Amino acid sequence: MVFIAGTPGVGKTSVGKHLARTLKAKFLDLPEYVKQEKLYIGYDKVSRAYIVDERRLKKRLSSLLELVEEDIVIATHLLVPLNKSGVRVIVLRLNPLALLSRLKRRNYTRNKLVENVEAEFLGVTYHEAVELYGARRVRQINTTGLDIGKTVRKCMLIIRNKSKGDYVDWMRSLRGEELDKLLKTFASLR
Repeated sequence: MVFIAGTPGVGKTSVGKHLARTLKAKFLDLPEYVKQEKLYIGYDKVSRAYIVDERRLKKRLSSLLELVEEDIVIATHLLVPLNKSGVRVIVLRLNPLALLSRLKRRNYTRNKLVENVEAEFLGVTYHEAVELYGARRVRQINTTGLDIGKTVRKCMLIIRNKSKGDYVDWMRSLRGEELDKLLKTFASLR
């Protein structure tokens, strides 16, 4: 089982679908599954997001995984702690400035722009994944400038244990004009 995780807008669904086809595995878009199965306790109008019932989701997902005989690729920004052995997590990362542009094109609200770009900048999804599954099961891929095919090939190398993925730390790698632009953008959105 492979989680393709990351901040909204980094390409999880597109990469996850292509990876599932490559692996001949089942694909599950977890946010869509939550909506379809009504695994939420409400809807937050301010953030325009469902409030996930994590206990029910974990129980339902664990049951689903027991029933599915084939491998499964799950695209999500919300990681679920599962006791299943063999769980791998690939966290897709994207330069925060590229993410900002992408989310603006998707008409995200100011609050969602700031929340998601800050989360990417700080590596929130990666750190949550390591906390849940341990550093040995979690890898990162910097998708900045990569198309879906190249990203899927990098995923396959990780799955086949031929790559440890990419080291991604935006706090260290963004310099000069890029960092100034990002900080000015945060200030203007607040």
